[in-house]
Amino acid sequence: MPKPLRNAFTLVELLVVIAIIGILVALLLPAVQAARESARRTQCMNQVKQIVLATHNFADARRHLPPGIDTRIAPLDSNRPLLTSYLVAILPYQELAALRELFNFDYTWTHPINQRPLETPVFEFRCPSASDPEWMFVGGTTGSSATPGQSNVSAHYFAVLGAKTVCPSAGPYTVTVRAENDDHCETFGGLATNGVMYIGSATRFKEITDGTSKTFLVGESSYESNGRRSWLVGTIRPGDVWSYSGYNMFHPLSSAPRGEVVGNTIVDIGAGNDIGFGSLHANGAHFGMCDGSVKFIADDIALGLLKSYSSRAVGEIDADN
Repeated sequence: MPKPLRNAFTLVELLVVIAIIGILVALLLPAVQAARESARRTQCMNQVKQIVLATHNFADARRHLPPGIDTRIAPLDSNRPLLTSYLVAILPYQELAALRELFNFDYTWTHPINQRPLETPVFEFRCPSASDPEWMFVGGTTGSSATPGQSNVSAHYFAVLGAKTVCPSAGPYTVTVRAENDDHCETFGGLATNGVMYIGSATRFKEITDGTSKTFLVGESSYESNGRRSWLVGTIRPGDVWSYSGYNMFHPLSSAPRGEVVGNTIVDIGAGNDIGFGSLHANGAHFGMCDGSVKFIADDIALGLLKSYSSRAVGEIDADN
């Protein structure tokens, strides 16, 4: 007598199939995640490339690279300096001319007339691997009035202001602090001026005597530092020593102390302009070079070499740590 045909799985067979599917998913998920991160890293590299090319197009038109912080005067705003970031200057060369038209250059970025561009996210300036939104300062035009919140209007590609030594100031690397022409080094803050794009700079390619292929122009800083502002902001007031569009090269990559969020407050631990560079990509961060190329710099690169890449005209080959 023939056996009857079964038309269903047994419980054991069903459990075996589920187990096999679970194993396959476990094996495939890391590969899928790695592929996605590889795509994000490629996109991030391309965004740095476009920023570097935009600075070159700016230089072709103006005969110098854009300033890290624009100190031109806003004529209808009590003759105060604009204090905008280098990213504002390159908007027309990023196919973002319409956004630039929103900004009224007769007024500083702190004026209410410029509120709309201040609050407009530009995803070309954000690393695709970074969190969205992230903690940052979303309001206030002075340090004491800074308002923390979550937003996606910050940028992750910063001008390399230059190299900075440990205290006391020594060797070729110094920073300008507190007052004009006051060369001094402190444990945090200060604005290095030996890079290519820094406060009020107008650097020409011929001034980059260390070699354009060996000098940083911009660097990635896409981990959460919590103390950032809108991509549009260079600094918050005339005479301030805090930069929101560029960083000093002072710490090794991905190692600088950063602020933290406690409740709804951003606790500043004094890293300031030394928050530095690093990324959420594995083992390194992207840097745009002055020759137009983009390099992925490993986290374990020597600090002395990082500093030598960060200065434009010191003439060093490999600085000491």
